[in-house]
This record gives sequence, C-alpha cells and structure tokens, in this order.
Amino acid sequence: MNSLQSRIIFSILLAILGLALLFLFVQDKTSSERHQQAEINQYISKLEQLDAKLEKQILLMDSWYFRSYDELNSVYTDYKETLASPPSLPDTLAPCIPELQASLEEKFPLIEQLKSNNALLRNSLNYLPNLIEVMFNRLETAKQQRQITAETSILFRNYLQNEVIQSLTNQLVDYRLETHQVMPYSGLLPEELQPLWENMLKHLSLLNMHRDNNIKLSQQLESIAMQSKIEDFNKLFSEHLAFLDEHREQQQTWLGIYVLAGLLLISVLIYALRHYHEQHYFHKTESMTDTLTGLGNRRLLEQQLPVLFNEAKRNHTSLGILFIDLDGFKAVNDTLGHQQGDELLRHIANELQLSLRENDLVIRFGGDEFVLAIANANKDILERIAKNTLRLCSTTLEQNIRVSASIGISHYPSNTRNMHELVELADQAMYQAKQEGKQCIRFYTPE
Repeated sequence: MNSLQSRIIFSILLAILGLALLFLFVQDKTSSERHQQAEINQYISKLEQLDAKLEKQILLMDSWYFRSYDELNSVYTDYKETLASPPSLPDTLAPCIPELQASLEEKFPLIEQLKSNNALLRNSLNYLPNLIEVMFNRLETAKQQRQITAETSILFRNYLQNEVIQSLTNQLVDYRLETHQVMPYSGLLPEELQPLWENMLKHLSLLNMHRDNNIKLSQQLESIAMQSKIEDFNKLFSEHLAFLDEHREQQQTWLGIYVLAGLLLISVLIYALRHYHEQHYFHKTESMTDTLTGLGNRRLLEQQLPVLFNEAKRNHTSLGILFIDLDGFKAVNDTLGHQQGDELLRHIANELQLSLRENDLVIRFGGDEFVLAIANANKDILERIAKNTLRLCSTTLEQNIRVSASIGISHYPSNTRNMHELVELADQAMYQAKQEGKQCIRFYTPE
C-alpha cells in the first residue's frame, strides 16, 4: 500500500468519522436540550404551585381561625430555596430568577407585618365581646339605679352596637358601612362609667386601625405580583421553545446538507480509491506482461516463483522449471523480417499457454527464450511436457527456414532446495542441450 492509497483510505475514514461525530454531536445536543426543557418546565410548574400556596396562606391569615404560621413559613422557605437553585437556564430566561427573588424578598417583610397586625386584630376581636358585655351590664345597672334614663341607656347601646357591627362587617367583607350616627355625649353617663366608655371607644378605634392596616398591607402584597412574573417567565420559555424548534429545523436542514456532502465526498473518495486500484492493477499487470505475446515477463516470474516454491515446500510436493530457447529464430528475423518473427513468437506463446494447466506459469524470459514453471510434477511428467513443448516449437517456414527448441529442465527438490538456483540450473541444462545438437531436452545434471 503506497502513500496515495493510504491517504485516500485515511480520508474516507476521516469523512466517516466526521459524519459519525456530527451525528452524535447533534443527537447529544438535542437530548441535552430536551432534558433542559423538561427541567425548566418542571421548575416553572413548581414555582406556580409554591406561589399559589403562598397566596393561599396570605388569604388564610385574615381568618379568625388562623392560629399557626408553620405552613406559611414552610412554603416561604421552599419558595426561597427553589429560586436559589434553578436549573441551567438559557441567557434569555436567566434574568427572570433575580426578579422573582427580589419580589419575594420585598414581599416577606410585608407578610411579617401582616402576621403581626392580624395577631393584634384577633386579640382585639377576642377581647371585644367581654368588653361589650361589661359595658351593657354597667348601663343596665346605671338605669336601674336611676343614674341614667332608659332613653340614654338605649342611645349608648345602639351607638355601641352599630359601631361594633360596622367594625365586624368591615373585617369580614372589607366594606365600610356608613351609618352617619352621632356619638352620644359622654357627660350623660355617670362619672364611674365614663372611663369604661372611653376605653370602649379606644378599643373600637384600635380595631378599625388594625383593620385598615390589614387592607393596606394586603393591597401592597397584591401589588407585588409574583404570579405575573412567573407568567412572563413561562411566556419567555414558550418563545424560547419556539426559537429552538425553528433552530432545530434549520439544524436538521444543515445536517442533511452536511450528510449529503459527506456521502458525496465518501463516494468520490471510494471512486478515487477504486480508480486507483484499477490503474494500479493495470500498471502492475502491464509491468508484468510481455507486450508482444501477452505472456508474463521476468517481473511476473520473480513475483510468482516464490509463491509456487513456498507452496511446494509447504505441501512437500515438487516444482519443475523448463527453460526454452528457440533454435534458428535469428534466421527468421534476418530473412523473413521482424514482423514474421513476432508472429512466430505470438503463435508459440499461444500454443504453450494452451498446452499447460491454468495454474502453471508461462513466461517470455526475453528475446526467443521462454520459461515454464510446472507445479506438482515429477521428472516423468516434466519430460512428457517438455517433449510436447518441443513439438509445439518445431516448425518449418518459408525458404525452408526451420525453427526448433532446446529445453533445459531443473527440478525441486531433486536438483536443488534453493529457489534462486532453479531457473539458473534450467538455463545451464538448456545450454547443454544446445551443445549436444539442439532440438533436444536435457535435465540438469551436476558436472
């Protein structure tokens, strides 16, 4: 594998890896975004629940039966801790949390004031019935003792009843009943009743003051609209989701483009690799092929001989080499011309190839020399093949020009166990055949 092939394969792997990483990145980002969206959605729902619970506790504080602030304190603590630990938020949503925290911090002191004021108001309301009863009893006693008239007793009782009803009505329905009644002159009462009357009026005044404070504090709490801020938070989140959906569509479009571009690049690289292999195979085949006869040349012999030799060595079989040199071929070129000589070489090459097995090797060694590599053949078989080859190479041409062949044979393992000596020994045997008259076969024999 040369450097060009390595670079093409590396580029293909790099492109595949890039597409895989891009796909994993998009999947991971999409999964992270969905996980973040689920967390934010749950977070907003929790804020809405806590805000509703807090508002409920604030409303319950106005009830006469409200006795414990534990639930209110617990809801406030949860609310504050939830705002202090939000999930991961995008930049567009992050400012909402400080705003909610500031509102809650602003709201809590008002809640504390409302708690204190409600405690005073409930204490006043609890004490009021006893105070009224004492006042009514004292008025009744003063009437019986003729310290005041019955009309005066009724006047003070009615005024007191109307004021109490007004105060209680305002507390219950937050609505002031306008009676336009005139306060009775306290000088009509006996001297010992006047301090009690003044105390009664003062108590009613404090009751109304606490009730007015409750209204003011409730209005201030309502003005700190955390629910609207949570709704704004939720609205921004919805806009963020819409933006993500639009961005995701664009992202999918670009991802499709990248994938198509990547597949196109991979296809081009695969085509380049295939073209390279074809060209490489063509050049390799061309470099190992004799252009005149189409047979393999010396390069092919150098490549395939080790394969045949190692196979014979591994399987404990034999390998024969026939070295062929044509006799009288020079006269063909000199007399009939090189074109006729080339035609004769092509004819002999074709005959040799057709006469052998598919796994046998036929090589044009050079000029008018051929080499045959015969696998798994003993000396008898090699001799039979050599005689047939001798027949194929023997012919008479125009002007009585006779062409024959001298064939030398070497054999593994009987002649040598060295692969590099096989062709050389067959060549030596071929020269021996030429020296002994040509047109004959000789096995290699050591001198």
